[in-house]
Amino acid sequence: MNNDIEKERLEILKQISNIHTMRKGVVSEYYVSTSLKDGSTKPNGPYYTITSKGADGKTIGEKIPADEISIIKADAENYKLFRTLSEQYVQICEQASKQQLVDNAETGKLKKNRKSR
Repeated sequence: MNNDIEKERLEILKQISNIHTMRKGVVSEYYVSTSLKDGSTKPNGPYYTITSKGADGKTIGEKIPADEISIIKADAENYKLFRTLSEQYVQICEQASKQQLVDNAETGKLKKNRKSR
């Protein structure tokens, strides 16, 4: 296998191994308006949710306490990073596969040439 491809593959795996927590989903912030006696409204919040797709394709939402929002946001970012790195890993492994086929073909040609001499 090509050394550059192998180095890149190992670097991606190293980055993936440094991700210790993750949450799938999108974090949203929202406010709820309360009507006051004088007819005006007062915004209450912010409140937070994390929303994702379940295995059945349905949207799942979960309320997040305000004191946990920074952790949940970081975990959602970690999930995005994991997805990006996973795609890169697939690409580099495909590249390695193609390179292996080329290397095998070249090795086969060399053997054939040696036999014909």
